[in-house]
Amino acid sequence: MPMRIAIVLWACCVWVAAATAATPRGPELDEVPGPAIDLEHTPEPATWPAVCYQRPLRLMAILRKRESAAAYQQIARRLRASRELRFLAAGDDR
Repeated sequence: MPMRIAIVLWACCVWVAAATAATPRGPELDEVPGPAIDLEHTPEPATWPAVCYQRPLRLMAILRKRESAAAYQQIARRLRASRELRFLAAGDDR
């Protein structure tokens, strides 16, 4: 029984190898031309990192008394912004 399984597996491997060798293949990577870059119409380099340090952003969040500010803190850190929190006052609860 194990010999029969081995013969079937070997036959399947031979059949798969023959089938893949006979299929037509596309062009090789070296034969495909790359994209052409138009250097005359390229945009200006991104200035966001420089502006980010010159004029830091301010993020203001308006929250309820017991609402978490962690999400706003994470956003402010990613933007390298300062975070300001304002809390809503309900009635005399200031």
